[in-house]
Amino acid sequence: MSGFPRNRIASIGGSGVETLGGEIATLDSTGAVRNVVDDGSGDGTVSGTLTVDTAVINTNWRNPTGQTFGEITLSLANIQGQNGMLLSQSTSAIPVDWQSTTSTSGDQATTTRHEVRSSNTITGSVPEIQLGPPGTPWLAISNTAIATPKSIDSSVPQTTLTGSTAGSIVWSMPFQGASYKRFIAYFDAYEDDTTTAQTISYPTAFTEVPVISTNSASVPGVTTTATELSIDPNTTTAYTGWVIVEGY
Repeated sequence: MSGFPRNRIASIGGSGVETLGGEIATLDSTGAVRNVVDDGSGDGTVSGTLTVDTAVINTNWRNPTGQTFGEITLSLANIQGQNGMLLSQSTSAIPVDWQSTTSTSGDQATTTRHEVRSSNTITGSVPEIQLGPPGTPWLAISNTAIATPKSIDSSVPQTTLTGSTAGSIVWSMPFQGASYKRFIAYFDAYEDDTTTAQTISYPTAFTEVPVISTNSASVPGVTTTATELSIDPNTTTAYTGWVIVEGY
């Protein structure tokens, strides 16, 4: 408020207010500031009583949407490695959000979330820091990975394809962006001596037919289209090595 003294501390007692000097204000039912009190003595006392409409506080601070996760505490800390603002949630299984908005409608596009619910993580580990809209973040960081849900994900789940005759292929597609895509497969003693090719569909199709940039075991019969990898060695040889497909 205008004229409020800086670097002053106030405490609320049972029957009144004590302060280190300056102005104290009350709030009416609309949250407006009224009844500024200043006795002018500067000796650490004021007259009057500080009143706060609890309905205003509950509506505008504690429960603005009607979905209370639990009380949140914001404090300044300089202890045990913490130096700055500390935002904490009283319930351990609930996320803590720090949101900023430029819209009166409550746009949540820029949210920093401390996510502690494993089912809501992108990297699969908790705790996780998320940046972006709640539930669909642009970026997620944990102690195991840094991931973006739709383009780059170094912790994307791996899939295993069992060889028609023996061995297996473990594959994933960690890069799925519009400008760069990368598919990687590890052949583990893979063998297919049938005449039927095995195929792997890319989770995100390439825009143009990509290139097989690596075939370290020289597996024969490996080809690609924009949508899938085809493996047809038709030999009794077991192959171990990498196949990498790149493009956009």
